[in-house]
Amino acid sequence: QNQIEKELGQPLADIFKDFDQTPFAAASIGQVHKATLPNGQQVVVKVQYPGVDDACESDLKQVRLALRLMGVLKIDRKLQDQLFKEIQESLDNELNYEIEAQNLEVARAFHESLDSKIIIPQVFNDYSSRHVLTLSFEQGDSIETASTWSQNTRNELGRRLFRAIGQEIFYLRRFHCDPHPGNFAFREDGTVIIYDFGGVKTLSTDVIGYFRELVHAAREQD
Repeated sequence: QNQIEKELGQPLADIFKDFDQTPFAAASIGQVHKATLPNGQQVVVKVQYPGVDDACESDLKQVRLALRLMGVLKIDRKLQDQLFKEIQESLDNELNYEIEAQNLEVARAFHESLDSKIIIPQVFNDYSSRHVLTLSFEQGDSIETASTWSQNTRNELGRRLFRAIGQEIFYLRRFHCDPHPGNFAFREDGTVIIYDFGGVKTLSTDVIGYFRELVHAAREQD
């Protein structure tokens, strides 16, 4: 509660019509609560743990020092710097919910124009900040539940998900870097919901070109 009030600058009771104090999901950097906006919109609120960004930066420095002292990092110092810089940038992006909000809005606009059955949560910017992210509540079933549905339904869901990820790579030139089962939900009408765009990598033209060559080679059994 304190984190939300600090970030959004108002008492919790003035921000939301209703707010469930008990999180329904939690991860390493934050937790997720169900809430209702003043207009009745059902939302989920991602709240980052206070100080987690400073803790991650400190931990990364300690890990690098420990690996070096243990002799594990037997690579060129310049390459070390490049690797840890990329890790740090990735962490910084994932810890900044404003960047995730931008990623969500880009993906949502992209998929809306291609397939109405790919659902990306809507961002409510007036109720979001660097450490708080408010999104539309998009209900779906887990991959475990979906695996019990008919073969035709599963085939449709699989094709839709595979096509959506491929379209993001080859047309949007972005890659969802955390595609574990918990970041997807499914509906029996063939709808696929994609969550958590905190880790998104922009792909270069060269990398896209290499991917195309690999796909063509695979199709030709080369």
